[in-house]
Amino acid sequence: MKTSVCIDAIYRELPFAERIHQAARDGFDYVEFWNSEGRDPEMIRRTLAEAGIALLSFNGDDQVSAVEPDNEAAYLAYLEKQLIFARAS
Repeated sequence: MKTSVCIDAIYRELPFAERIHQAARDGFDYVEFWNSEGRDPEMIRRTLAEAGIALLSFNGDDQVSAVEPDNEAAYLAYLEKQLIFARAS
């Protein structure tokens, strides 16, 4: 069985890159985090490779609600931004 940990919830006291390393040291196969805001995808990709762990997921829609009909254009624009981040990570 493969395991994953949300590094925003569990390793809150550590700097972001160190959270990835700590998850690997703790034996997790994957990491997750809440959102991409203010995060550097290149640093994430590099740190994942150094730690020997993979990114499972991140929440890509916490800035715009997908359930509000008036948000359709804003949601699709935000989703595109998150897809670019995901490809770069």
